[in-house]
Amino acid sequence: MPKMDNDSGNNNDYLSSKEAAELLGFSAVTMRRISARSDIQSHATPGGHRRYSRASIEEYALTQGIPIFGKVSSHKKHQEVSSQKLSMFRILIIDDDQEMVKSLRDFFTFSELPNQRKFSIESATNGILAGASVQSFKPDLVIMDIRMPGIDGIEACRQIRALSHGTDLKIILVSGHWNNDYRIDAAAVKADLCLEKPFSFIEVYRYIENVLSIEATK
Repeated sequence: MPKMDNDSGNNNDYLSSKEAAELLGFSAVTMRRISARSDIQSHATPGGHRRYSRASIEEYALTQGIPIFGKVSSHKKHQEVSSQKLSMFRILIIDDDQEMVKSLRDFFTFSELPNQRKFSIESATNGILAGASVQSFKPDLVIMDIRMPGIDGIEACRQIRALSHGTDLKIILVSGHWNNDYRIDAAAVKADLCLEKPFSFIEVYRYIENVLSIEATK
């Protein structure tokens, strides 16, 4: 095993939890759960930080069918925007879990995704703000949690569908507590996709690319 001198994780053969999560398109919460189940081999540094071998991450991605599109780099925030002209895809995230919101925002903002697709991200913390946020931001996609204080995701989805431009809006409902009643309600409000937390952000990206490819043929 290559020697790691400190907690910095500078050895290119090893990744921090954050780097591993970004490569797999997972949130930090998902990465911790996977690590707890020992689905990916890892070890702790003397300082108590978790480190993953790059080989184990690549093996896990292969067995799970998860493409690794590229490492997220913090300095990318300061790089020049590609000169390739691509339309901005607008995503509205509605979730009271701010860690989830941040993870999704970082993934779509800083990940090196195919086609150099550009995303504009806005968020709201509860279903009460859903309708107003949709009207002001005019998103192409809404990713919304079901269980939120005040108005839940099902009712918020129903309200969005009632808007003049809400009929054709793509809506993904997410929850860590799916049951049969939720699925029936989600179908009733015409949710386009239902995902169970924790989910891979890559799956959302694939959905977006599929939507765009279908629209391009119209």
